[in-house]
Amino acid sequence: MPEREILTLEEVNSFLDYLKLFIIDINACTDNIEQIILAQETINLIPIQSFLGHYVYLAYSQCAINTYKIFHNGEKRSFYKLFNKIRDFDYSPELKQHFADNKTKNDNLVTNKTEFKKLVDELTTKISSKSLLIEKIKDRRSTFYAHSDPSKQIKSETLKEIKELLDFSIELYNTFYGRFKDITFFFNPNLVSISNVLEDRKFMDTYLKKMESSLY
Repeated sequence: MPEREILTLEEVNSFLDYLKLFIIDINACTDNIEQIILAQETINLIPIQSFLGHYVYLAYSQCAINTYKIFHNGEKRSFYKLFNKIRDFDYSPELKQHFADNKTKNDNLVTNKTEFKKLVDELTTKISSKSLLIEKIKDRRSTFYAHSDPSKQIKSETLKEIKELLDFSIELYNTFYGRFKDITFFFNPNLVSISNVLEDRKFMDTYLKKMESSLY
């Protein structure tokens, strides 16, 4: 009988690192889209509207692609792939030691394989509650952004829907992270904010208006 595969502490941490990056990317994209929408009310964006339109398209695309990475069973660093390994693999000595260390901390942490499997079962149920929204955005990735399939007409995802799935992904991640390591990660800061581009456009518009008025 072949030996069962081994899940290591390093591999669980690797999953957490990748999932974090995918969620950070969605957070940055949605934040930048919102900034552009709000900026239309106070800034003349006409000179860069083609650039911003292209950027918004790419941002929506990136959100769909990352949703696929997070929630598709076949992706190498999805929640499902991690959950399957937790259920089916044996655990390395380092991972078992991590659980032993958790026993010395607060009572909410997972301390053995049974509790770890129960946690992923709970999270799988949570994911099922968002299945329609997840499938809609995954389908947009598969039939519109990543591939062109004229035979399928998938209704466009909205910013509200993406933000709903973003909030859900953060909740899912921090539930797992909190039970596994007693840590909460804050996803709010946008390190690639488009705010400087918008502020520069506002500055240039104000400057040009002053130059224009000085001529009269």
